[in-house]
Amino acid sequence: MMVILQPEEQLLFTCLREKQTDQQAKKIVKQFKDEPLVWEVILNIAWPQGVAPLIYTNLKQCAGMGLQVPDEILDLLHRCRLASEKEYQRRQLLLKEALLTLQANGNKVMLLKGIAHDVVIHSDPVATQSADIDLMTKAGIEAFSEQQRKLVYRFNRQESFEINFGQHHDLDINQTLSVNYDAIWADAREVELFGNKFHVMCPEDMLIFACTNSGRKRFFHLKAIYAIVELLRFYPDIDWKRLATKVKQYQCHNQVYAALLATGMTTQHPLPEDLPALLGVNMLRVKLITHLVKRMSYSSMAERTLLLNGGSAVTSLSDKEKWNRSGLLPFATYESRQLIKRISTLIKQARNRRH
Repeated sequence: MMVILQPEEQLLFTCLREKQTDQQAKKIVKQFKDEPLVWEVILNIAWPQGVAPLIYTNLKQCAGMGLQVPDEILDLLHRCRLASEKEYQRRQLLLKEALLTLQANGNKVMLLKGIAHDVVIHSDPVATQSADIDLMTKAGIEAFSEQQRKLVYRFNRQESFEINFGQHHDLDINQTLSVNYDAIWADAREVELFGNKFHVMCPEDMLIFACTNSGRKRFFHLKAIYAIVELLRFYPDIDWKRLATKVKQYQCHNQVYAALLATGMTTQHPLPEDLPALLGVNMLRVKLITHLVKRMSYSSMAERTLLLNGGSAVTSLSDKEKWNRSGLLPFATYESRQLIKRISTLIKQARNRRH
């Protein structure tokens, strides 16, 4: 079962791989060498969706094997790579300061999302562009001094950090999901960074929250799908039964199913055959999610990440007639209680932005 993609989209998903072998690059060249690709579309999707440095590395390898990638496209992608390297180095200095601030009283700190993946999984952390850095402490805000709090607020306001005390809004989606933070900490592992010990989630929790984070980006965001598929590649023996127990406890089984389905359909990474039953997704929900996922494309969801002069960068692709289903897919994964909570949160956020 595959989602229908345009050639440009197919190339992008095929290149979502950190360690691309020569054999894989040759296969890409063979598949796309005679395809009349719109290279500007590839560039204009890769950059705002955070994977331009990765696409540069893999397309450069393919170009060396005969894929006709325009020099100006490679040059622009290379600039994205250089910008990512510069920002990564700057963020590392800030990250060290933030971690040492939080850890000053012996507090436990957990690395979340991208920064955790960089430490545990990726050998090339600048392959994706930095957006924000997510950290969570085990203790609540009362465990921190006023000076520590001020420093944390400065990082959050000025440096695109998202540091939360005791919980994290990106994990529970502003309390929409029933996340068990005690269970997360109980299963967490220690890692070393900057000469100190910090925590990361167990592989199953890392995958679960990569999936729910993908839902925040309508499931077809390239950087989010890259995070999921690289986790699956890095942990081929992931404990699916343990993961299933956790998603039912957190009440995010539908979100995890949708994210894994979208990832499997676009990257062709194998998934358990009994995934819906394993995760406890009922058949009506499976049909609804599958229907929406199979009909997704960048032509129908581009406005989520890229608008140029009132139109999307992919309006040159052939399926302009598709109406925008991207907004429906996340809501199709919520149970009724969660849906009410999520809509209420979005309304409040919209009001706050106006004021």
